[in-house]
Amino acid sequence: EAVKTRKEADRLAKANESVGQSGREDIAAVREKRKAIRDELLVEYEKKKKAKEEAEEKAAELKKRYETSDQVFSEAIRVARSDQKKVDIQRRQDRNALVAVNTARMAHRKAEHLLEQARYAQT
Repeated sequence: EAVKTRKEADRLAKANESVGQSGREDIAAVREKRKAIRDELLVEYEKKKKAKEEAEEKAAELKKRYETSDQVFSEAIRVARSDQKKVDIQRRQDRNALVAVNTARMAHRKAEHLLEQARYAQT
């Protein structure tokens, strides 16, 4: 019976060893799987981080273009208003000059008329 008990003890020890080895293999497999998942997630994180940085750079570039465009537009509006003022001033000056010419012609005609009257009166 001692031999039988010894064999049973040996069998149980081997079974424990087998279970222990299997448990360690399971833990190692779980670790490897976790490491693989972590590596995949890290790669995905880096891709998303890079995409975010690219999007931020593009947004900054578009903002810069918008501001430049806005400045160009504002300058164009300012120049157009200035040009319009110049045109308005020139038209006013042209009208004033035309009025002055007409006034001078009227004065000249009046002077000729008075001169004629004076000549007529002398005769």
